[in-house]
Amino acid sequence: MSCEVNGFFLKVVLEFTDLKWMDTRDDLILKTIKALRALREGKEPSQKITSGIDKLMPHIRDFVREYPDKVDSLTDSLGQFLKAPAPCKVKMINLVRTLNGGWPD
Repeated sequence: MSCEVNGFFLKVVLEFTDLKWMDTRDDLILKTIKALRALREGKEPSQKITSGIDKLMPHIRDFVREYPDKVDSLTDSLGQFLKAPAPCKVKMINLVRTLNGGWPD
């Protein structure tokens, strides 16, 4: 993954994850994936998709506009995160954080 993908991956995952209890809002991460795909295809995501991820939508739009060629890599990474059990999610977060050089801004 590139630095752009690493950073945005962490931004999304940390937005919807309680690190203390490792409780993730997989439904909101899935909505983020759907919004990324819709915007990549030039479509506006429906209200049903954006509900709950409103705070991230400006960042999602910026990411797709600035890095359209990296959207697939990001959605694949987020999809793998969704499929992983909680202990693996912790390891994924820590690995990406290390590769990214720390926590995102």
